Amino acid sequence: MNFAIIVASARARSGKTLLARLLAENFILGGQQPAIFDTDPVAAPLVARFPNDALALDIDRVTDQMALFDGLSTAAANSRILDLKHDSFRKFFDLMLESDYIREARANEIEPVVFHIAGPDQEAFEQANELRLGIGDCPFVFVENAFLGDIKPSVRSSDAFRTLADLPTRMLIPALDPYFMELLEEQDVSLSEFIREPTMKMSPETRAAIRSWLVKALAEIYRVLRLIERRDQLSPARR
Repeated sequence: MNFAIIVASARARSGKTLLARLLAENFILGGQQPAIFDTDPVAAPLVARFPNDALALDIDRVTDQMALFDGLSTAAANSRILDLKHDSFRKFFDLMLESDYIREARANEIEPVVFHIAGPDQEAFEQANELRLGIGDCPFVFVENAFLGDIKPSVRSSDAFRTLADLPTRMLIPALDPYFMELLEEQDVSLSEFIREPTMKMSPETRAAIRSWLVKALAEIYRVLRLIERRDQLSPARR
């Protein structure tokens, strides 16, 4: 199955680009060459990391909107990944529903999936649930990013959080020491190469810590994508 993965969050600095990078590296490790779309045309962080596979588009431009949805729905041999800039969140999903994108993508044997990172506050989980319901039967992955801090007990007990936490397609991006994360953010570091055979000079302890984090994060991605491939086994309310 080929996917069109939309990595989204309504807040800035949520870890979207990191997750999009992990998703891309997951497919690369599996032998694919995913197409990557970056909707931050100024900074274009994914274009810098994947210059041969990533394209920067401005969702405020009609021509770029057309190119983006064509790229996400056209039949192709590989999956594709969209890192959706937080301030384009509402516009993109409005366009997605208005254009009947999900039906068109599936007609071309592409399965759209939304990976949504919510913040730790109550409003963020309410927004996530609103999006989940708004996209209908499009698979929805609830992503908890440990980097964003602890979720208060009062929020965890809310209906919004419990509904999301009950999804089988819930996943966690585990925390990593900020020093180690700085190493991974170096421009020339490839996560897939690090898994195979890291070339960076570092202590065995540092290498072990980073590799352990990568293995956990990639295992979470693998698990939820395999669930979605068997999505007929999930009830509509739990997708």
